[in-house]
Amino acid sequence: MLDTAITQRLNNIEETMNLMLSLLRKTVPEHLTVKETAKLLRCSQSKIRDLIRLGDLKFIRLGKSEKSTILIKRSEIERLLT
Repeated sequence: MLDTAITQRLNNIEETMNLMLSLLRKTVPEHLTVKETAKLLRCSQSKIRDLIRLGDLKFIRLGKSEKSTILIKRSEIERLLT
């Protein structure tokens, strides 16, 4: 009984994640800023910057300055969610 409930819950979570990834592919631009990524993932910009600093989230910097805009590929966000 417990195994069945756990299995069903895991299946529901998997379905939800697949739906989220599908929506992400349809509605999100190819590149997002740190702010947009944080809003999408419902976390702080600091958390996104921490993931970048730790090397868990790859990014592109527009320009050579440390203050240049950071862009994150949609595929990186998808990878993070899976």
